[in-house]
Amino acid sequence: MDGQTGAVTREADGVLITRITGEVDAASTDPIRAEVLAQLDQASGALVLDLREVAFFGSSGISLLAESYARAQRLGLALAVVADQRAVLRPLQVTGMADSLLIKPTLDEAVEAVRAQARQA
Repeated sequence: MDGQTGAVTREADGVLITRITGEVDAASTDPIRAEVLAQLDQASGALVLDLREVAFFGSSGISLLAESYARAQRLGLALAVVADQRAVLRPLQVTGMADSLLIKPTLDEAVEAVRAQARQA
């Protein structure tokens, strides 16, 4: 995405992976929210949100993750977040969202975690 803010989804071995890039703030959240919630609605068991290319993660991003987590729970879906940088991890820790979300540092670990979670459901 070349530094632009946005969200793109692909499927890998039955798991939907939405890669979010750029700055996630009040000005950019609406199209990202639309993509993430649409993917949750069509996911068959698991969704991974890849935030490794997010440069800024504001309160609207935290709200998006809270909403996504609640929807995944309601739909009985496994949800994981890939994050390995302070710009994302710190806001999640400060707000307590890190305690609710399944956060992994690599995409492979997140995919394996949601597969394991989906098998248990």
